[in-house]
Amino acid sequence: MADVLRHEFHGIEVYNHLCEIAYGKGNGAFHWDSVLEQQPDMLGLATDDNHFKEGFPPQVGGWIMVNAPELSPEAIMASIRKGNFYSSTGPDFKWIYIKKENRVVAETSPIVHARLIGPATKGKWKAEVDKRNMTKTNFRIPDDWAFARLEIEDAFGKKAWSNPLLNSKG
Repeated sequence: MADVLRHEFHGIEVYNHLCEIAYGKGNGAFHWDSVLEQQPDMLGLATDDNHFKEGFPPQVGGWIMVNAPELSPEAIMASIRKGNFYSSTGPDFKWIYIKKENRVVAETSPIVHARLIGPATKGKWKAEVDKRNMTKTNFRIPDDWAFARLEIEDAFGKKAWSNPLLNSKG
């Protein structure tokens, strides 16, 4: 992780689909969280990393959804640099807001788990244990957290990750 900080990267892979399918090592959330401890604005990206080689069929398993004002390369890249995107392997964030008292409110596609992940081992979670799908969730970011991120999971085990939500009180 020292290289990420030393070279001032803007983002890190939270998920790499080819590595997950081929080697079972596609989840980079632990590494991202380690970097976030030092650099709370580090962006997380999900990718296919597909090279279309023989033996590796085309996969659609990791991507980012960008919130840009228009569909031009310039607008899309500007939005990515600002962190105006989320990463996914399936579920969607319809919207995410930080409201008064650092309350994070989100509307999503149907999910069964929502987690607010914070520094070190701190976190909160909500789940629909009977597998009824929820589409809204809210958490309060504790005052002593410098950042938090949302992770959601659908009934098929597919996940999506928000970029870091910086705490105005942390």
